[in-house]
Amino acid sequence: GGGGDVGGSGSGSGRQVRITSSNLAELPRWLFRYVQNFLSGTEEGENTTTVKEKSGDDCGLIGVLLDGLLPVMQTEAEKYRLSVQQQQQESNGANNRDESNATRAVNRADAFLRHHPFASLSSSGALISYLMSEVSSLVAHVLRRRGYIHHLSSRTPFESGAKALVDGIEQCLRFDVFAQEIVAGESDQHTGVTCLKDGITLKLVLESPPLLDLWIDVDRRTGLDSLRDAPVLVSQPEAIVPLSPLAETYAALIASTLTKSFVLKSSVGAKRKYVAGTAVPLTTYFMDCMHEAASKFCDAMHRAAGRRSAEMDLEALLVNLQDWLDLICGMDLARLALESSPSNSTNTMIVPPAPDTPMTPFTPASQQVLTAKTPDTRGTFRAAGATPGEQDQDLLRLSQSLFKLRTAMIDEYSSTLVETVLMERCGFAGYFMTAPHRLMGDLMGGITVSPREGGTISDMPATSKELERPLGVLLSILDQLCTVHSSNDKTGPARHSPSKEQIDLMDDSVTAVISNVGNRIEEKFFELATDPSGSIPEFQRSGALQLLADVQLLHAMFDSVTAVMNDAPEEYPAHTTAQPEGIFGRLVVLIRLMAADDSQIQSLRDGLYGLAADSMPHLSPGLHHIPSQPFEADGTLYETARSMLESKGFGGVELEDAILVLNRRNVKSSSVAEALGRL
Repeated sequence: GGGGDVGGSGSGSGRQVRITSSNLAELPRWLFRYVQNFLSGTEEGENTTTVKEKSGDDCGLIGVLLDGLLPVMQTEAEKYRLSVQQQQQESNGANNRDESNATRAVNRADAFLRHHPFASLSSSGALISYLMSEVSSLVAHVLRRRGYIHHLSSRTPFESGAKALVDGIEQCLRFDVFAQEIVAGESDQHTGVTCLKDGITLKLVLESPPLLDLWIDVDRRTGLDSLRDAPVLVSQPEAIVPLSPLAETYAALIASTLTKSFVLKSSVGAKRKYVAGTAVPLTTYFMDCMHEAASKFCDAMHRAAGRRSAEMDLEALLVNLQDWLDLICGMDLARLALESSPSNSTNTMIVPPAPDTPMTPFTPASQQVLTAKTPDTRGTFRAAGATPGEQDQDLLRLSQSLFKLRTAMIDEYSSTLVETVLMERCGFAGYFMTAPHRLMGDLMGGITVSPREGGTISDMPATSKELERPLGVLLSILDQLCTVHSSNDKTGPARHSPSKEQIDLMDDSVTAVISNVGNRIEEKFFELATDPSGSIPEFQRSGALQLLADVQLLHAMFDSVTAVMNDAPEEYPAHTTAQPEGIFGRLVVLIRLMAADDSQIQSLRDGLYGLAADSMPHLSPGLHHIPSQPFEADGTLYETARSMLESKGFGGVELEDAILVLNRRNVKSSSVAEALGRL
């Protein structure tokens, strides 16, 4: 009572309270403390976020409603329902008029229960939600009657009034969190309303749009100041997962921003305005800083690589790798914070996208397996229970921007490592320049195979000497990546022990770099094997054996890294099946086909040529150049050819690639007629 006198301008008989700047600025804190204590039954200084389990005068208004009023309402509703049912039963056998009256009575009972949800047996959540909504309206009324926003916005200097208003918004947010926890706590125990619809914060900002503008401006300025004070990277003790202070600061600011925007969920316009004024500029500044740091690391990588192989500083390259990992890990942390749900709410969540979408759900490193074409992952920011068309597009675009920058960082590092460090400085380019001559047998020298059986895989030559330098540097890089992963599992002092989330973030960064580097190197060997430019019209088995030896060494290196990343309990087994997994797995199967003995090549060549000749009768019987058009036009013919490859142990090879290999492989002619036909 006395609400009219509290404002100092009412006509009631209550004592008038003189409005001063000091007591008006403290009004929200005093008011919310009183209301929370009154609702929860707590005393001054106690935790007011939970309802005390007391009886009598100390249980608070919420306890009185739940333990006193609600059971009475439920009991009376049940009595009313039973009495209506009894009237319906007594009306059986009566005249039509009595039956009509009984039917109307039943309808009235149903309408009562339908329009009074507090009377249902599971309505405590709806009752508390209604109570908290009414209390929020009452508090807003008190602040409005006291002229809280008007007087503080008119205070001079403006900064002091603005600070008081922002402090008042913080008190409103705290009360909304308290109200939400009370409603959610009852919803966990009973079915009903799961969240508070309109809080005091939303009511105030909708009534006074300049207050929302002030709130946005203060949060944006303080957030940018915090980001400016945070360094991108700092030196970390050994065996500690290093996280970018800038990324940690951004993650904390974004978590706060999402939590605050949740109280504005009932007003789409207000929520989008707040996000656009706070989260967007914070994310833009964060991305600019991380992009600038990536450019500096790229320049440092070029300096460490030197102008020639002798000037390469391997130690500096390894330090540079750690900097890149810290940067990528910071991007993952920022994206994860942006895609995470605010505490005490269910407004946002990471959900798996539809099967036809290019995005895949975020997968921790502990569940990832390195594959030849491991896709990058990201989550989808979606309102809980919403359709894809109702997604928060603003936050989704921010998440996609972070993901694209993170992907660009990984590509930049991997491209510089492969193209500049390995290809140019370490002489990897020279290996690929001479590889076509080795395949054609021009540089094979003393490598021979058994003339009787066409040789076996046991005839493998030694690895090419041209690979010693580039693979030595690559091995050092991979070893450093494994060291980073292994150091995450070391235990240390409690204050230095990384959390599981930190370990997963760093492992994701390591996994992404390994996959990207491996895929780039594999692609170069794949182009060499398939020869899309046609520079190798024919190759010898001896050259294919040399290429197989080189690729199997790379395959073993990346397999060892995969074993470490997956924490394999025993030595990672060598892949000998037709479809080996992991980076270089598909390439190994293709080159095994290139290095197969003459009898296998001839058998596959005859079989595929026969399938093609059945659909193309005009083919010359002695040419034995397998065309690809029949298999592209006939699905059944394609599946038959695939089955033929699988039966020979080459199921991991695409049919198009297999035809390219079989048409270019040199096989000793078994007859004069066949030799003339090949000519």
